[in-house]
Amino acid sequence: LQFFINVIGVFAILSGIKAIGQIYLGLDPIEQAWIDSSGKWTHLIWGKVRAFSFYSDAAVFGDLQSFTFVLFFMLLISKTSTRQKYFYLSVIFFSLFGFILSGTRGAVYIPFIALFLYGLIRKGFVSFFATAFVVLLMFGFLNYTNIGQSYPKIARVRSAFNYKDQSFQVRMK
Repeated sequence: LQFFINVIGVFAILSGIKAIGQIYLGLDPIEQAWIDSSGKWTHLIWGKVRAFSFYSDAAVFGDLQSFTFVLFFMLLISKTSTRQKYFYLSVIFFSLFGFILSGTRGAVYIPFIALFLYGLIRKGFVSFFATAFVVLLMFGFLNYTNIGQSYPKIARVRSAFNYKDQSFQVRMK
């Protein structure tokens, strides 16, 4: 099981690095050709490309990075060695950064639901309220503040909670 977890972590780091390269260094010629043809309709938002790493699209990439972020966060707070914690922190960093670069709003709900359920499953008063506090803090940051609103990726993620957003309305229907 630990080997499988490590493989997931390595792939999450590699896909996060690839996404960072797509955003800050640019797309490779094959990716650019895809964006110029059919990819522009779903992967160019406000003139900025949504990172998709080496996955089929940004939604799959964002969902997987969000899931990996939650998984390794839970592993981090469980009992592990110091060496494993550094690896888990690296995976958490690249997963969170990759998730944000993907611009996938649907994946925003994964950490909220997963951390809340994790607190319930742990059946501990302290762990439940600690995870509930973190979930409420994250929700409050995204829904009730404007911190980082000038950064397009944060503004896009924040729109997942805006019930007046047209995309939100389509998702509700």
